[in-house]
Amino acid sequence: MTLKLPLHGRKAAIVISAYAPIMTNPDDIKEKLYRVLHCLTTAVPKIDNLIILGDFDYCAEHGLLITNTTFRLSARNRTSLLHPRSGHWHLIDFVIIRKRDRQDVRVTKSMCGADCWTDHRLIISKMKIRILPKRRPQGKLSPKRLNILQLKKRSVREELVDSLDVKSKYIEIMENIEETWSRFRDTVYVAASKILGPNKRKHQDWFDENNEEITRMPEEKNRLFRAYTNNKSQSRKAVFYNIRSTVQRKLRETQNTWLSQKADEIQSYPDRNDMKRFYDAIKSLHGPQPSSSSPWDNTFHRGTVPQDFKDASIVHLYNKKGSR
Repeated sequence: MTLKLPLHGRKAAIVISAYAPIMTNPDDIKEKLYRVLHCLTTAVPKIDNLIILGDFDYCAEHGLLITNTTFRLSARNRTSLLHPRSGHWHLIDFVIIRKRDRQDVRVTKSMCGADCWTDHRLIISKMKIRILPKRRPQGKLSPKRLNILQLKKRSVREELVDSLDVKSKYIEIMENIEETWSRFRDTVYVAASKILGPNKRKHQDWFDENNEEITRMPEEKNRLFRAYTNNKSQSRKAVFYNIRSTVQRKLRETQNTWLSQKADEIQSYPDRNDMKRFYDAIKSLHGPQPSSSSPWDNTFHRGTVPQDFKDASIVHLYNKKGSR
């Protein structure tokens, strides 16, 4: 038996209730059950919630989960059937869901007191089904650029050549030239990315050029801060405040020193009439400036008005609304 419960956003919860045939049935009947279950399970869309009620284990093939075994409960809430001869309680009724929906299940247990004095207990499962938002299709990410400056080192070049020689032996020549090219391209890129690494953007900034020195400065401050948080005494507080002010002062000095050196460097270019390096230094410091996209700036900067604007007639937007 199947039941479709409509949810928000054109999604649904599909409930499948089935019980396996008893052991005395032939194998073809038992296999038929799993074939039907396979068809029903694969027909459920991935975005929908799947809930299977039954007395069989059907989890390994489709990545499912038995919710009865995920909660730490007492024995009376974990079992559902009393064996007639041994008198022991067993768990034979399962509530099965997808593993990804595990957080939706609040509890799955046997309902004590509702069995009407029979040897079978009712299994209840409380769920709070979450409606996941629809994911937008993500475009294919372009491969990262490689740090080709590493090729200036002879050792890196030799290592890359040896790696390509080894990996190129395993490239199969396919009948389709496009597929052969794709395999060759991916092999070369993977080998080069492991040796060269991705390209790192370099900024003309005081922080980046003094990154190693700046990284060492807060280490002592962080150590003293952890000591102060563990024991908030006045002595440790004074030591922490002292090192914090010292680090701030050194950072300001590093920034001012870098700015002063950069200003002297830029000023030295026009002094030598080297305007190309002068503008290159300014561009590297501030970055490329966006070009003007508005024709109005160029028009009124020259102090002229296009002839089309002079010949244009004024159109009244509010007709018959009195004098204006």
